[in-house]
Amino acid sequence: MITKERGQSLVEMAIIMPFVLVIIAGVIDFGHILRTYTIVVNAAREAAFAGAAAQLSDNDIRALVNDELERGGVQGGTATTAITYQSKGSPAAQTIIVNLTYEVPLLMLSLAAPSITVRTNAETVTFW
Repeated sequence: MITKERGQSLVEMAIIMPFVLVIIAGVIDFGHILRTYTIVVNAAREAAFAGAAAQLSDNDIRALVNDELERGGVQGGTATTAITYQSKGSPAAQTIIVNLTYEVPLLMLSLAAPSITVRTNAETVTFW
């Protein structure tokens, strides 16, 4: 009783393989986005802390953000940094708020969406 099922495994592999490759590509892109998000959050925190510790100009804070992004391996040229100052609390204390937006280009799934936007903000009470 010989059956002709020799090509069955090949057909099953051909059907399943595209789905497996898309899942692997998604995991790689998710890891890239998570890594970039961590670097962006740290850059915003460092800039807010440096701006709160020393009376830096907005351009100095933006340069610090770009330096932190490049040090983390992220190109800082596509980052958008907004810096605001507010008085909060009683008694009023001045705070610095650094809002950072970055477009993360996708590595593998760029046909589905070319990039993902990552946004974060950091707020610190000024020391001066």
